[in-house]
Amino acid sequence: AREMHDSLAHHLAVLSTLAGALEYNPQAPPEDLARAADAIRSSAHASLDDLRSVIGVLRDDPEPSQDGDSTGALERPQPTLRDVPGLVEEWRRAGASVVLRDALDDEATDHVPAALGRTVYRVAQEALTNAAKHAPGEPVRVELRGRPGDRLELAVSNGLAQQGAGDGPSGVQGSGYGLVGLAERVSLAGGSLEVTETSSEHRLVASLPWPA
Repeated sequence: AREMHDSLAHHLAVLSTLAGALEYNPQAPPEDLARAADAIRSSAHASLDDLRSVIGVLRDDPEPSQDGDSTGALERPQPTLRDVPGLVEEWRRAGASVVLRDALDDEATDHVPAALGRTVYRVAQEALTNAAKHAPGEPVRVELRGRPGDRLELAVSNGLAQQGAGDGPSGVQGSGYGLVGLAERVSLAGGSLEVTETSSEHRLVASLPWPA
């Protein structure tokens, strides 16, 4: 349920942001409209894939995979730490201003445990979705740092929405469980989540143990 919330909420937030931008600026150049339409189509397909996955899990007679494992057909490839740049690029295509600063060693990154990488990806995903909901149009910075045998840290920060920004192109509504779910996810991974807000910035930092 947590995986589905994070993934589907992200895709629908991208869809809402793109559709809102088209409504807000219908006179955009044709090439911009074409890019937005392509991004909408991609997000819609991803959302449908997520829903098919849920339906498959709920079936009483799951189809066996080629090796005879009845659960294999329900498993989808899970995101890893290497997928974070693609996540950032997806939001850029939706019109968001997102900067990624990756200070991790490439060789060490290749050996990040799958569960750890998935947790970092999901936290980044939810944090970017929250930024689109609550501070549309504000620049977002995503930072990765750490080393094996110590901690892996993800920091996501964004400016606060200006007064009247709610009339802009976002229009994304949230379930209200995003940060609660993130705290639970990070806690289950043995890490800590810190969320702070100043007069000009909202910042989320997840710190997770990184086995040597």
